[in-house]
Amino acid sequence: MSGLKTFVLQELLKPTIRRFGSFAAGYLVSVGMDDGLASTIEAATIGAALFAVDLVLSALNRRGSSQ
Repeated sequence: MSGLKTFVLQELLKPTIRRFGSFAAGYLVSVGMDDGLASTIEAATIGAALFAVDLVLSALNRRGSSQ
């Protein structure tokens, strides 16, 4: 059972969480383009933060895989 749990965590859950950050960032920026400038800046800031989460999780995943 532990092998299945590890597989689900490593191959399904982690990549999904990492890619969600990029997806959410792209969505917020594209939606923000229809609103005013302040909303666009807000959406870009949130998008950058979500993209940063994606990069941090990717780095943690690479660090964990190399050990």
